[in-house]
Amino acid sequence: ATQGVNRLITCGSISNTLEGESQLSFNTLSGLFCNNKLRVSSDIRMDGQWICAPTALASSGVIPIDCGDGNHFTLTLTGNASLSNALEKMNGSTYTIQVTQDGTGGHALTFHASYIWEGGSTPVLPTTAGDKYLLKFYSDGSLMYGSTPIEWQL
Repeated sequence: ATQGVNRLITCGSISNTLEGESQLSFNTLSGLFCNNKLRVSSDIRMDGQWICAPTALASSGVIPIDCGDGNHFTLTLTGNASLSNALEKMNGSTYTIQVTQDGTGGHALTFHASYIWEGGSTPVLPTTAGDKYLLKFYSDGSLMYGSTPIEWQL
């Protein structure tokens, strides 16, 4: 770290400035909890895992996604569904959605025009009962760029 550089750490309305060579540390058993947005004004070095629990999405109809809730989502399809334009997406962020077809299967998933796919067309997604697949996206803050889904064979 460069001496004389201040680093501002903010969690909700609480802020702390670390000066110079200061480091923020905490007990790995209790962790650092922030129920709001954690903002750090410089690089983050992480030893160990970065854990972000997935947010469950609605299961059918028009499904809103609020990226302010996190970067990872789960979706169990119980009927045909359409992902809406994601809210609060950040430039440079990546997002994942683990999709599962329910025990009936046959449910289609469509996407808002703000989802742009590798190769230029929306992929054909699995619809067999119990199928699981992972959707991965990179955002420029405006659009969601999707790569080829990963399907798990169970």
